[in-house]
Amino acid sequence: MVTAAVWIDFDGDGRKDLVTAGEWMPLQFFKNEATGGFRDVTAAMGLGPTRGRWYALAVGDFNHDGRPDLVAGNLGLNHTYTTSPDSRFGIWAGSFTGNQQTDIVLTEGEKGRDYPMASVIALGEEIYTIAVQFPSFTAFSTAAMDQIFRPAQLKRALHYETDTFASLYLQNNGNGTFTATPLPNLAQISPIRGIVATDVDGDGNLDLIVAATSTRRSRTRRGQTRETGSGSGETDAGTSRRCRRPRVGFLRR
Repeated sequence: MVTAAVWIDFDGDGRKDLVTAGEWMPLQFFKNEATGGFRDVTAAMGLGPTRGRWYALAVGDFNHDGRPDLVAGNLGLNHTYTTSPDSRFGIWAGSFTGNQQTDIVLTEGEKGRDYPMASVIALGEEIYTIAVQFPSFTAFSTAAMDQIFRPAQLKRALHYETDTFASLYLQNNGNGTFTATPLPNLAQISPIRGIVATDVDGDGNLDLIVAATSTRRSRTRRGQTRETGSGSGETDAGTSRRCRRPRVGFLRR
């Protein structure tokens, strides 16, 4: 799902191009063609894989070179879920029990295979076939998705993966490519859902005002209740209440 889009002449040809971001999506770059229409040139931007949980984009000339740069707000690095090229965070969604209801399995990758993050008890409550197939923690602990579900089930399911959760500054190199640098740690403690680029302190440099969301959750499972503060607004099985509180931060250049 696209969550943010900005018009930006990223190649300097005088025509406004389009950059989009979204959940479970890469940052995507679309060149405005002279003959009309837009062409996906993401692969030529020099950024590598950027699939993430993106929420916001902002444009500005942050290094005074006359070229527009980008800032992209992602899930952040202070989260229960992590992702990397070696261990990608993913999601599978499908009717794994045949009851026409969508089941969701969050996974982490290892050596090219996906492994469920939840325990056999948690998943077994939602997908009864798992509890039947794996009667012990030991049996389930090493089971990959292709060992838990049949190939036909996985083929029908939706499957998405992520490459990075870091919010990024993307500097326009002026040659049709961008260089990505993670924002400071202060900007990684929560998902960035809004960005304003403006000179806050009047020093002639663009600063960033970022809006984030912190979350308090009351989770009930087997008679036990505890509160967490993930900062993401995620929901999962057993969540009984969720409250979001906006937070605003300033990043000075």
